Amino acid sequence: MEEYLLEREHALAVVLPGGLEKTAQIHGSKPVMDILVTLCALNHLNPSEFTIELQKPNLLQSQLSDWSHGASQDPTET
Repeated sequence: MEEYLLEREHALAVVLPGGLEKTAQIHGSKPVMDILVTLCALNHLNPSEFTIELQKPNLLQSQLSDWSHGASQDPTET
């Protein structure tokens, strides 16, 4: 299942400052930092002032945990 998530597009709900919500399509293989920079650039925001928060923490939690501890796992499959 993990490989399948890396090979497809994912719809993300993005909440911008002021509560404005937009939808973005992101490929599963795209690194999280690239997603943050891309979304900020599209909305004229400074990426150093924002973070990405997962709203479904149980989804692929083990892969995210591995990635955050230095493993090479890509966390963008959400």
